[in-house]
Amino acid sequence: MKTINYLTRTLMFATAALVATAISSRAQLVNMSLVDYTTLTVAQVGGTVGGTEMPDAYLGIYGFSGSQVVNGSISGLANNFAIQSICLSPLGDLTTGTYQYNYETFAAANPGANPSAWQWNQNNSNPQYWGIQNANYLWLKNSAAIEQAGNATGAAALMLAMYDALYNSTGYGTVGTGTPTKGFLPNFASTAEQNDYTAYVNSLTAAGVEANLANGYVFVPTDNNPGGPSGQSFIILSPGETLNVVPEPTTMIAGALLLLPFGASTLRILRKKHA
Repeated sequence: MKTINYLTRTLMFATAALVATAISSRAQLVNMSLVDYTTLTVAQVGGTVGGTEMPDAYLGIYGFSGSQVVNGSISGLANNFAIQSICLSPLGDLTTGTYQYNYETFAAANPGANPSAWQWNQNNSNPQYWGIQNANYLWLKNSAAIEQAGNATGAAALMLAMYDALYNSTGYGTVGTGTPTKGFLPNFASTAEQNDYTAYVNSLTAAGVEANLANGYVFVPTDNNPGGPSGQSFIILSPGETLNVVPEPTTMIAGALLLLPFGASTLRILRKKHA
Protein backbone atom coordinates (compact mmCIF):
# COMPACT_ATOMS: atom_id res chain seq x y z
CA MET A 1 0.00 0.00 0.00
CA LYS A 2 1.20 3.51 -0.76
CA THR A 3 2.02 5.95 2.02
CA ILE A 4 -0.91 8.27 2.65
CA ASN A 5 -0.95 12.03 3.20
CA TYR A 6 -4.08 13.59 4.70
CA LEU A 7 -5.85 16.45 6.74
CA THR A 8 -9.21 16.13 8.63
CA ARG A 9 -12.68 17.16 9.52
CA THR A 10 -14.51 15.22 12.23
CA LEU A 11 -18.10 14.07 11.93
CA MET A 12 -18.78 14.32 15.67
CA PHE A 13 -22.23 13.91 17.17
CA ALA A 14 -22.09 16.78 19.69
CA THR A 15 -22.61 20.52 19.79
CA ALA A 16 -20.19 23.23 18.74
CA ALA A 17 -20.32 24.70 22.23
CA LEU A 18 -19.13 21.46 23.78
CA VAL A 19 -16.29 21.12 21.28
CA ALA A 20 -15.10 24.63 22.18
CA THR A 21 -14.77 23.74 25.89
CA ALA A 22 -11.30 24.46 27.28
CA ILE A 23 -8.79 21.63 27.12
CA SER A 24 -7.41 20.08 30.28
CA SER A 25 -3.86 21.00 31.23
CA ARG A 26 -3.05 17.31 30.88
CA ALA A 27 -2.72 15.91 27.38
CA GLN A 28 -5.89 14.41 25.99
CA LEU A 29 -5.20 11.57 23.58
CA VAL A 30 -7.03 9.54 20.94
CA ASN A 31 -6.18 6.51 18.86
CA MET A 32 -7.04 6.72 15.17
CA SER A 33 -7.02 4.14 12.38
CA LEU A 34 -7.29 4.68 8.62
CA VAL A 35 -10.34 2.89 7.20
CA ASP A 36 -10.83 4.45 3.72
CA TYR A 37 -8.13 5.97 1.53
CA THR A 38 -9.49 5.31 -1.99
CA THR A 39 -13.07 6.59 -2.28
CA LEU A 40 -12.28 10.33 -2.51
CA THR A 41 -8.62 10.42 -3.58
CA VAL A 42 -6.32 10.79 -6.57
CA ALA A 43 -2.93 9.03 -6.64
CA GLN A 44 -0.29 11.63 -7.53
CA VAL A 45 2.64 13.78 -6.46
CA GLY A 46 0.98 16.85 -4.95
CA GLY A 47 3.82 19.35 -5.31
CA THR A 48 6.76 20.73 -3.34
CA VAL A 49 7.09 22.47 0.02
CA GLY A 50 10.19 24.58 0.60
CA GLY A 51 11.84 22.86 -2.35
CA THR A 52 11.15 19.32 -1.06
CA GLU A 53 8.92 17.17 -3.24
CA MET A 54 5.93 15.47 -1.67
CA PRO A 55 5.89 11.67 -1.98
CA ASP A 56 3.61 9.93 -4.45
CA ALA A 57 0.43 9.45 -2.41
CA TYR A 58 -3.35 9.29 -2.40
CA LEU A 59 -4.45 12.93 -2.16
CA GLY A 60 -7.95 13.86 -1.04
CA ILE A 61 -10.42 13.06 1.73
CA TYR A 62 -10.06 9.94 3.91
CA GLY A 63 -12.13 8.06 6.45
CA PHE A 64 -10.90 7.20 9.96
CA SER A 65 -12.18 5.49 13.06
CA GLY A 66 -11.00 6.55 16.50
CA SER A 67 -11.33 6.17 20.23
CA GLN A 68 -10.40 8.21 23.30
CA VAL A 69 -7.76 6.54 25.43
CA VAL A 70 -6.39 8.49 28.45
CA ASN A 71 -6.80 11.53 30.74
CA GLY A 72 -10.55 11.69 30.59
CA SER A 73 -12.86 12.50 27.70
CA ILE A 74 -12.73 15.31 25.15
CA SER A 75 -15.91 17.38 25.42
CA GLY A 76 -18.17 16.82 22.44
CA LEU A 77 -16.27 13.83 21.06
CA ALA A 78 -17.77 10.37 21.49
CA ASN A 79 -15.58 7.69 23.07
CA ASN A 80 -15.70 5.90 19.73
CA PHE A 81 -15.97 8.18 16.72
CA ALA A 82 -15.67 8.45 12.93
CA ILE A 83 -14.09 11.29 10.98
CA GLN A 84 -13.52 12.42 7.41
CA SER A 85 -10.11 13.99 6.81
CA ILE A 86 -7.40 15.60 4.64
CA CYS A 87 -3.74 16.06 5.62
CA LEU A 88 -2.25 19.23 7.14
CA SER A 89 1.31 17.87 6.76
CA PRO A 90 2.33 17.37 3.12
CA LEU A 91 5.78 16.02 4.03
CA GLY A 92 4.51 13.74 6.80
CA ASP A 93 3.63 10.07 6.32
CA LEU A 94 0.88 7.75 7.46
CA THR A 95 0.69 4.00 7.06
CA THR A 96 -2.11 1.60 7.94
CA GLY A 97 -2.37 0.83 11.62
CA THR A 98 -3.51 2.63 14.76
CA TYR A 99 -1.64 5.71 15.98
CA GLN A 100 -1.99 8.13 18.87
CA TYR A 101 -2.67 11.88 18.72
CA ASN A 102 -2.75 14.81 21.15
CA TYR A 103 -5.74 17.16 21.15
CA GLU A 104 -4.47 20.76 20.75
CA THR A 105 -5.80 24.21 19.89
CA PHE A 106 -4.98 26.00 16.64
CA ALA A 107 -2.63 28.21 18.67
CA ALA A 108 -0.82 25.26 20.27
CA ALA A 109 -0.54 23.38 16.97
CA ASN A 110 0.71 26.43 15.01
CA PRO A 111 2.94 26.53 12.95
CA GLY A 112 2.29 22.88 12.19
CA ALA A 113 4.50 19.87 11.60
CA ASN A 114 6.17 18.39 8.51
CA PRO A 115 6.96 21.12 7.70
CA SER A 116 6.46 23.45 10.66
CA ALA A 117 5.86 26.43 8.39
CA TRP A 118 2.20 27.43 8.59
CA GLN A 119 2.07 31.14 7.86
CA TRP A 120 1.13 33.63 10.60
CA ASN A 121 2.04 37.19 11.60
CA GLN A 122 4.89 36.15 13.95
CA ASN A 123 3.45 38.39 16.70
CA ASN A 124 3.01 36.48 19.97
CA SER A 125 1.28 39.41 21.69
CA ASN A 126 -1.35 39.68 18.93
CA PRO A 127 -1.15 36.48 16.86
CA GLN A 128 -3.03 36.07 13.60
CA TYR A 129 -2.99 32.49 12.38
CA TRP A 130 -3.46 33.19 8.69
CA GLY A 131 -2.54 29.77 7.34
CA ILE A 132 -4.69 27.53 9.52
CA GLN A 133 -7.65 29.92 9.51
CA ASN A 134 -7.59 30.26 5.71
CA ALA A 135 -7.32 26.47 5.35
CA ASN A 136 -10.13 25.98 7.86
CA TYR A 137 -12.35 28.37 5.88
CA LEU A 138 -11.70 26.44 2.64
CA TRP A 139 -12.53 23.14 4.33
CA LEU A 140 -15.69 24.49 5.91
CA LYS A 141 -16.85 26.09 2.67
CA ASN A 142 -16.19 23.21 0.25
CA SER A 143 -15.79 19.81 1.91
CA ALA A 144 -19.45 18.90 2.46
CA ALA A 145 -20.36 19.43 -1.21
CA ILE A 146 -17.32 17.42 -2.34
CA GLU A 147 -18.26 14.52 -0.06
CA GLN A 148 -21.92 14.58 -1.11
CA ALA A 149 -20.96 14.54 -4.80
CA GLY A 150 -18.32 11.83 -4.36
CA ASN A 151 -15.92 14.14 -6.21
CA ALA A 152 -12.42 12.64 -5.89
CA THR A 153 -10.83 15.25 -8.17
CA GLY A 154 -12.39 18.03 -6.12
CA ALA A 155 -11.14 16.41 -2.91
CA ALA A 156 -7.56 16.32 -4.19
CA ALA A 157 -7.85 19.91 -5.45
CA LEU A 158 -9.14 21.03 -2.05
CA MET A 159 -6.12 19.46 -0.35
CA LEU A 160 -3.79 21.39 -2.67
CA ALA A 161 -5.70 24.64 -2.09
CA MET A 162 -5.48 24.14 1.67
CA TYR A 163 -1.72 23.54 1.44
CA ASP A 164 -1.49 26.76 -0.54
CA ALA A 165 -3.35 28.53 2.26
CA LEU A 166 -1.26 26.94 5.03
CA TYR A 167 2.14 27.70 3.57
CA ASN A 168 1.66 30.77 1.33
CA SER A 169 -0.82 33.01 3.20
CA THR A 170 0.09 36.66 3.74
CA GLY A 171 -3.09 37.64 5.61
CA TYR A 172 -6.64 36.50 6.32
CA GLY A 173 -8.14 35.64 2.94
CA THR A 174 -4.89 36.43 1.11
CA VAL A 175 -2.61 33.80 -0.43
CA GLY A 176 0.71 34.63 -2.08
CA THR A 177 2.67 32.60 -4.59
CA GLY A 178 5.23 30.02 -3.55
CA THR A 179 8.68 29.70 -5.10
CA PRO A 180 10.74 26.59 -5.86
CA THR A 181 12.49 26.95 -2.47
CA LYS A 182 9.84 28.63 -0.30
CA GLY A 183 6.20 27.92 0.38
CA PHE A 184 4.00 25.42 -1.42
CA LEU A 185 3.95 24.82 -5.18
CA PRO A 186 1.16 22.51 -6.42
CA ASN A 187 1.43 19.80 -9.04
CA PHE A 188 -1.77 18.90 -10.91
CA ALA A 189 -2.87 15.49 -12.10
CA SER A 190 -5.43 16.94 -14.55
CA THR A 191 -6.87 20.16 -15.94
CA ALA A 192 -10.06 19.52 -13.98
CA GLU A 193 -8.08 19.32 -10.76
CA GLN A 194 -6.27 22.57 -11.56
CA ASN A 195 -9.56 24.32 -12.34
CA ASP A 196 -11.09 23.18 -9.04
CA TYR A 197 -7.96 24.24 -7.14
CA THR A 198 -8.06 27.69 -8.73
CA ALA A 199 -11.73 28.12 -7.87
CA TYR A 200 -11.10 27.17 -4.23
CA VAL A 201 -8.15 29.54 -3.82
CA ASN A 202 -10.08 32.35 -5.51
CA SER A 203 -12.98 31.83 -3.10
CA LEU A 204 -10.83 33.07 -0.21
CA THR A 205 -11.70 36.60 0.90
CA ALA A 206 -10.52 38.56 3.93
CA ALA A 207 -14.12 39.38 4.89
CA GLY A 208 -15.18 35.76 4.60
CA VAL A 209 -12.31 34.37 6.65
CA GLU A 210 -12.48 37.07 9.32
CA ALA A 211 -16.21 36.43 9.72
CA ASN A 212 -15.45 32.74 10.34
CA LEU A 213 -12.37 32.76 12.56
CA ALA A 214 -12.50 29.51 14.51
CA ASN A 215 -11.41 28.50 17.99
CA GLY A 216 -10.41 25.28 16.34
CA TYR A 217 -8.64 22.18 17.56
CA VAL A 218 -6.12 19.82 15.95
CA PHE A 219 -5.10 16.22 16.49
CA VAL A 220 -1.29 16.30 16.56
CA PRO A 221 0.55 12.94 16.35
CA THR A 222 2.66 11.88 19.30
CA ASP A 223 5.18 10.61 16.75
CA ASN A 224 5.40 13.41 14.19
CA ASN A 225 8.69 12.52 12.54
CA PRO A 226 8.53 13.13 8.77
CA GLY A 227 9.15 9.42 8.11
CA GLY A 228 6.00 8.46 9.97
CA PRO A 229 4.24 6.33 10.72
CA SER A 230 1.83 9.07 11.87
CA GLY A 231 3.54 12.36 11.06
CA GLN A 232 0.42 14.31 10.13
CA SER A 233 -2.07 16.56 11.95
CA PHE A 234 -5.87 16.96 11.76
CA ILE A 235 -8.40 19.80 12.09
CA ILE A 236 -11.35 19.09 14.38
CA LEU A 237 -14.69 20.61 13.33
CA SER A 238 -17.95 20.38 15.22
CA PRO A 239 -21.04 18.88 13.51
CA GLY A 240 -23.56 21.31 12.17
CA GLU A 241 -21.03 24.13 11.98
CA THR A 242 -22.20 26.49 9.25
CA LEU A 243 -20.48 29.21 7.32
CA ASN A 244 -21.18 32.80 8.34
CA VAL A 245 -21.87 34.05 4.82
CA VAL A 246 -20.63 37.55 3.98
CA PRO A 247 -22.69 39.22 1.20
CA GLU A 248 -20.84 39.98 -2.01
CA PRO A 249 -20.60 43.72 -2.83
CA THR A 250 -22.85 43.27 -5.87
CA THR A 251 -25.47 41.56 -3.70
CA MET A 252 -25.37 44.41 -1.19
CA ILE A 253 -25.82 47.00 -3.97
CA ALA A 254 -28.73 45.05 -5.47
CA GLY A 255 -30.39 44.88 -2.05
CA ALA A 256 -29.97 48.62 -1.58
CA LEU A 257 -31.51 49.31 -4.99
CA LEU A 258 -34.58 47.29 -4.03
CA LEU A 259 -35.19 49.73 -1.21
CA LEU A 260 -35.16 52.80 -3.45
CA PRO A 261 -38.79 52.62 -4.68
CA PHE A 262 -39.99 52.21 -1.08
CA GLY A 263 -37.89 55.15 0.07
CA ALA A 264 -39.09 57.34 -2.80
CA SER A 265 -42.77 56.57 -2.14
CA THR A 266 -42.32 57.36 1.56
CA LEU A 267 -40.79 60.71 0.64
CA ARG A 268 -43.75 61.51 -1.63
CA ILE A 269 -46.21 60.69 1.17
CA LEU A 270 -44.39 62.93 3.62
CA ARG A 271 -44.33 65.81 1.13
CA LYS A 272 -48.04 65.42 0.46
CA LYS A 273 -48.86 65.54 4.18
CA HIS A 274 -46.64 68.55 4.64
CA ALA A 275 -48.42 70.32 1.81
